Amino acid sequence: MRILFVNEFTAIKGGVDTLINLEIAKLKEKGHFIELFSIYHSEIIIKSKFTFLKYLFIQKDIKRLKDKIISFNPQIIHIHNIYPLWGNFLKKLKVQPNIKIVYHIHNFYPFCINSFFFRKEQSCQLCFNKNSLYFGIKYKCYQNSYAKSFYASLLKTKSNDWLKYSSKIDSFLAVSNFIFNKYIELGIDTKKITYLKNPVTFEINNVKNIQGDYILYIGNINKAKGVDKVCLLAKELQHLRFMIVGSGEDYNELVEKYGKLNNLEFCGYLGGERKIKVIKKARFVIFPTLLKESFGLVILEAFKLGKPVLTTGLGATGELVKSNISGQIYDYNSFNDLKEKTIKMWNELNNKNVYFNNCIKKANEYNLTEHISLLEEHYNSIINK
Repeated sequence: MRILFVNEFTAIKGGVDTLINLEIAKLKEKGHFIELFSIYHSEIIIKSKFTFLKYLFIQKDIKRLKDKIISFNPQIIHIHNIYPLWGNFLKKLKVQPNIKIVYHIHNFYPFCINSFFFRKEQSCQLCFNKNSLYFGIKYKCYQNSYAKSFYASLLKTKSNDWLKYSSKIDSFLAVSNFIFNKYIELGIDTKKITYLKNPVTFEINNVKNIQGDYILYIGNINKAKGVDKVCLLAKELQHLRFMIVGSGEDYNELVEKYGKLNNLEFCGYLGGERKIKVIKKARFVIFPTLLKESFGLVILEAFKLGKPVLTTGLGATGELVKSNISGQIYDYNSFNDLKEKTIKMWNELNNKNVYFNNCIKKANEYNLTEHISLLEEHYNSIINK
């Protein structure tokens, strides 16, 4: 099978970037012919400080993608993230009927400037509900900047137009039941959308039940992810140790404000074996997101190593974490509840990780080998339609 993967690799490496590289590697091992068309978010940002030149740069990328489709002649075009090209690409896309398009849904970018349906610590669907990008600019929804929000709006289409153009997509793959149901609610044809579990992105055998001596946050350093709440916990619970791993737009601000706390360590971005090592040595993982997450790969990574997770239960996190089984859910509107659940988990894990077996069992439901097999079956089903 000839498959063209399309992805924009983000400035801050995330779970999607890891997943697409794994999918490509495993499909190649199974004899498929794979090519990757990639663009890089950081390059788009620094190419030019002038908006109109950035816009021209995007048009060149669209042409480059069209040329790749013609030269490679794939049976499947599998799109993961393609943020700045999305609206214009779909609008202008013309492919042969025998080429099938699969869109892997990881967020709400087609309907929201910042892709999260979130602004100023609350859910927001104004741009979708009003079929206008004006509100995304008005409220500086992209990196809290009028200029960047305006630029982001130039690269998008209105929600109703995107839904119309999306008829060109043959199949949508949803990474969670939450995102599956949400896209149906937003207007995607139920016959075109399929739930495909995201897999754990690493394999490890003979996991040991290690107690751990710190509470770990790992991910994007962004207040929408609730990282500032972790810092506040460290300030108020100075008898407990905290570690924050990752990078992002709020990293420097939080380091400046909380970096002198003796019980809080900022480690920056860690990947591969170093990431696995810090998870192994944690007592539990905290995922205090304020977003309605489409998935939450770090939760699965924690489970794979037997570590329970404390989270808000928003979006798909509630599918993964069950209170008193694989961690705890707290009220995201209540810092006191977060504080109480943090102390509770620390104390109950003091002698034995009572969540260990449940976490391992849950992680094993998200198997990479099964993911690839189901992906192949899905490709074949849409090719043979």
